[in-house]
Amino acid sequence: MQRVLHWKFAGGWYNGPVKKIIIVGAGFVGMQLARTLVAEGRSVVLIDKDADRVKEAGNQIDCAVVLSDGNSPAALEEAGIASADALVAVTEQDELNMITCAYVEAHYPGVFRIARVRNYDYYESASPVAGERHVYGIDRAIHPNMVTAEAILAAIRNGMVGETVDLGKGFGIVWLTVEKESPLYGRSLKTLSTLEGWAYLVVSIERGSVSILPDGETVLQEGDQIGVVARQDEFASLKRFASVESGSARRTVIYGAGPIGYLLAADRNLKKVTVVDSDRERCRKVAEQIRKAHVICGSLTEEDIVAEERLDENDLFVAVSDNYDQNLVVAAYMKSLGVAKTIALTSSAAVGSIARKLGVDVAIPMRDSVVDGIMGSLRGRNVLSVHTVCGGSLEILTCVVGTKARAVGKSLRELALPGVFLVLLVQVPGKDQMRVPRGDHVVQGGERIVIIAQKGDDRVIRLFGDR
Repeated sequence: MQRVLHWKFAGGWYNGPVKKIIIVGAGFVGMQLARTLVAEGRSVVLIDKDADRVKEAGNQIDCAVVLSDGNSPAALEEAGIASADALVAVTEQDELNMITCAYVEAHYPGVFRIARVRNYDYYESASPVAGERHVYGIDRAIHPNMVTAEAILAAIRNGMVGETVDLGKGFGIVWLTVEKESPLYGRSLKTLSTLEGWAYLVVSIERGSVSILPDGETVLQEGDQIGVVARQDEFASLKRFASVESGSARRTVIYGAGPIGYLLAADRNLKKVTVVDSDRERCRKVAEQIRKAHVICGSLTEEDIVAEERLDENDLFVAVSDNYDQNLVVAAYMKSLGVAKTIALTSSAAVGSIARKLGVDVAIPMRDSVVDGIMGSLRGRNVLSVHTVCGGSLEILTCVVGTKARAVGKSLRELALPGVFLVLLVQVPGKDQMRVPRGDHVVQGGERIVIIAQKGDDRVIRLFGDR
């Protein structure tokens, strides 16, 4: 029988302000999280039992480090748990993360607790339910595979035009490549409104290794990756402006039968699915539990498999194996054979530009997705979500304007900080619809806003958050 997996929000936000955070686990996520928090002026302590990781953290990040097991009461006390605002447990072991949170809840209940939990059964039981005691002492549980699978499914739902971000209320951002044949090429942003059918907002530009928050004078060049705010049902129609092809995935190949591949294959919106993996046990599980999936146990490096199974004739190829580098290579290979669209699971957002150069249409950074989920819980009660974009240099914030915020009563034109942030969408209290605001929009307390800003610049929070 196919197992039904439930997508749900797991936990809440710290009711800010967060000044001191203890991070247990100095792997990629722990290190990236520490860098981001330190850049924002937070006090961070990293705990890890691996001496090499602790040394690396001490050399690279301006934070305190403790060499010890994360669930050691002595280590937590040395790290200053009694005065901490939050604890984030992101070791490789779910059990250690949960035990650490349980200990902190028992002895320091005022500390907000976040844990990365990979096991789905643990995740289900660890996710807090409103009005009930937090199981395992976890305030917010983060499941990496589910966060990543949903990001991939969102890209597929939006027509595989490019990387996308869901902004809520039917809006999103899609990234398009400006080609020389595109009607956008050579135009300044202030003249785009003269294009027939153009009614969209360009909010970011990736030009080579540089990320830009543009203004009206910015001229679009060949190769620019532009972020465009639009209604999600309009994403596919944007292809006519960027000279790209998009479409629905009638036939999909999923490379990798691990947890993420399983979640994708099980999704009811993917009708004809072929799953490829060299691990026999993983293949057996998918074949037995997902009846609609055609499972091939083998390697794509074996050319006869590609030819015999006619994999190059599929509409979409999604590479989600445990080997991130291999995902890029096989996605680029299948693209070269004629597959219309390709998606690759990568380690971090920094790989995005490499993926595009290889011809991969969409790169989904797994580790950055986890960091974003954690940061969304640590920015305080005014920040509802955080999403890193443009190789990690910019971020999209969804916020509720504080009733006593400095921005209240002022127009967006008065608040403008060119090159620092842009307000993309506004939802006025009592209204269900979001809209793209004009410069004369006067900010109200309690309204919901979506902002794109330079990562780590806390001026946005100081303007729109409670004082």
